[in-house]
Amino acid sequence: MRIRHFDHVDAVDWLPMIEKMRSAIQAAQKDTVVLVDGNLIVDAEALRSQLERSYFLMLDREECEKRRVTRTYEPPDVPGYFEQYVWPAYESHAGKVRKNNNVRLLDG
Repeated sequence: MRIRHFDHVDAVDWLPMIEKMRSAIQAAQKDTVVLVDGNLIVDAEALRSQLERSYFLMLDREECEKRRVTRTYEPPDVPGYFEQYVWPAYESHAGKVRKNNNVRLLDG
């Protein structure tokens, strides 16, 4: 069985996402925060360059998995998906963020 890797940068159609984010920012009132969430943003320079501030929540494996299982995904995660895809992708993104001075690290 082939598993679709949703935790990879190629799984996202970035242009519509960037346009929606720009629209939200333009429509926002003064002193309004527009929150864009997701680890894949680390790999989306076109999106991140539009952000005034970027933060990355640093999690250990146990906390990351605990948060993952509380969410509902469509399609649902198959057994082993966290170990095979989610955690390695998170570690990759965290490694990139540690080297990027434009992203602030937060203890999640």
